[in-house]
Amino acid sequence: MYISAVDWRDDFAVSGYTTSVDWGGSAIIEFYYLNQILENGLTPVEAAQALNRDIRFSGTTATPYMDAAGFEIQTP
Repeated sequence: MYISAVDWRDDFAVSGYTTSVDWGGSAIIEFYYLNQILENGLTPVEAAQALNRDIRFSGTTATPYMDAAGFEIQTP
C-alpha cells in the first residue's frame, strides 16, 4: 500500500476527477482513456493528454450538453 505519492513507482499513475461527473460523461471518458492504453498502446499520461485533447468536456471546458469533468492524472 502506498502512503504518499513519494512511494509510487516511476510508472505509477492515478486518474480521477476534480468535480462530480455525469455518469454518461464518465463512461465516455473512461472507455476512451482505457482504449487509448489497452488498444493503442499509449502510456497513462499520453492517454490522458489524448483524452483532454479529443474530448473537450473531459477537462476544464464545458460544452452545451455536458459540464466540464475535470479529468486529471497524477504521477510521481
